[in-house]
Amino acid sequence: MLINPKMDLIDFSKSDIEPPLSLMAISAVLENDHNVSILDANLFRMDSDGVRREIERVRPDIIGTTARTPKKYYSIHGLVKFTVDVRDKKPFLRLFSHLDMEYDHFEVEPFDDPDITFTIGDFTPDLSDCKVIDHTYYIRKGYIYYKQSVKIAKWESEISGFEGGVVKVRIKSNYPGYWFFVGYVVEAIINFTLLRKGACFIHASAMEKDGKAYIFPGRSGIGKTTFCLYMMDKGYRFISDDLVILKDHDAYSYPIWLHIFSYHLKTVPTYNEHLSSKRKAEVFLKYILHKASFGYAKIFTFMKFGELFPKVNIADSAKIEKAIFLIGSNGGMHSKADLDKSNSVNRLVHIMRIEFNTFRDVIDSYGVVFPESQFARQFDAMKDLLNASWNFPTKVISLGFIDKEAVDFLEGELGG
Repeated sequence: MLINPKMDLIDFSKSDIEPPLSLMAISAVLENDHNVSILDANLFRMDSDGVRREIERVRPDIIGTTARTPKKYYSIHGLVKFTVDVRDKKPFLRLFSHLDMEYDHFEVEPFDDPDITFTIGDFTPDLSDCKVIDHTYYIRKGYIYYKQSVKIAKWESEISGFEGGVVKVRIKSNYPGYWFFVGYVVEAIINFTLLRKGACFIHASAMEKDGKAYIFPGRSGIGKTTFCLYMMDKGYRFISDDLVILKDHDAYSYPIWLHIFSYHLKTVPTYNEHLSSKRKAEVFLKYILHKASFGYAKIFTFMKFGELFPKVNIADSAKIEKAIFLIGSNGGMHSKADLDKSNSVNRLVHIMRIEFNTFRDVIDSYGVVFPESQFARQFDAMKDLLNASWNFPTKVISLGFIDKEAVDFLEGELGG
């Protein structure tokens, strides 16, 4: 007996049950010499007890079963709970997909009350009664479908349920799209759900020492990850290197995998000694690809903290003591200034609008049809939340490059 186990989250009304082709192929080979039966638990909507009863009834000599990537469950500090169900059957997908690895720090036991469900794989969108914005965004109340691309990466997204209840997201992607849609779709939906819970992302790195959090907001490429690598060498505990969760006056960790490029290892060369030869070669080959493509292909290497820090120590949360905005400069240490609340909040919102620029188009397009909706007013809600929470000393410092001298200077500013 060959068994295709029942999968969760199947919508039987949309007939997206796929036949167990692998079992059918095996059966075709075996049936010349054996009496083979296939039990498709999905087709018969049969739970594990039903499968067990059928096995007891048939009493086969040999039992075989299919295997699939299980649905995974995640809870981000109890603020946002979501599931990820990867149904994509592309061969060699593991070479491109890091979705499950990104959030393994937050993986928990199964639960029944997710805030968000992410389903990755082929789907057919329901475009009935939709308004169409810019020939791209198909919109009705609580529903958006669209296609997006970045260079050779392409994906389709269907988002529903966000006007109330569980947010359901379906994503169909080509291979390169797996490198992008986490940042372009998944994190944007998580942020929307955080806002519902009185929290939000800010684009910043953050470190903790002596129970106090220090946060460093800034644009991508300013050196937040490099700065974190240096600061951990100085005894600070890691909170995040890219996105920090802000709730009330506390910074909460968001330790997804580090996105390492060759310049990170060149800037902090001591971390090379902890990496395996295979991982060093992977970083180097991606650097060669970047150069060979004249900068078109910039592919980061996903690394767990333990690969760079054998005794990694992550702080889950801490009360924010001070914030320093990092801005690039064409020279060395160029200037520093104190910021008031209004200036700080406006900078944070503008940075998030830029970092979520692709999803910002989704939000704005929905706002054309439903301008007063919670979904359309996300950045207004973020500004209100930050105005209520931001009450600690803040500076802005322009830097030429994050190196040891710059890090020592910034560390000195934490006490000043």
